[in-house]
Amino acid sequence: MKIGLDLDGVVFDTELSYKVLGDIYNLEVNSKIIDPNEIRMQKKFGWTQEQTKEFIDRYVLEVIEKAPPTPGACEVLKILEEQGHEFYIITSRFGKEVEISKRRLRELGIEISGAAYEQVDKTKACKDFKIDYMIDDYYLSVKQLSENNIKCLFFNSQNKKFKLNKKIVEVFDWGDVLNFFIDK
Repeated sequence: MKIGLDLDGVVFDTELSYKVLGDIYNLEVNSKIIDPNEIRMQKKFGWTQEQTKEFIDRYVLEVIEKAPPTPGACEVLKILEEQGHEFYIITSRFGKEVEISKRRLRELGIEISGAAYEQVDKTKACKDFKIDYMIDDYYLSVKQLSENNIKCLFFNSQNKKFKLNKKIVEVFDWGDVLNFFIDK
């Protein structure tokens, strides 16, 4: 089976680092929360484009370089690889983030069959690679993919309630991912 993998929040546990650094940065520039339920920090805090760019320039490469794998990711991917599944990285990472990502995946021993970087809309890459299931933690991305007839595992690590459909299977960790594919 061909499995598409998002990186941030799925393969790498970047979300906690971004959250903490976002809270720290927000004290410098704004000190108020606009929407506490919003996942994207610029909307959560109401940052301007300039503030968002400053945050990205200051912290993103550091987080991508240092974030550990999501618990269980390496172990489960190894088991699934041994069962014959193929992995395709489909992510919005770009620029210097790409080289860091490639190096870190090699260091972790994660074998990939293909990759598509700079993918804001992951639909075309999923169709080009003929992905059977895409694993992503961003609900709007999963929703869009499912509306384009792409089956998804929604990695809901925040454990929030979202409207699902028949193309979306909700998982909460890599154990759930393993159990899902064991039956496939």
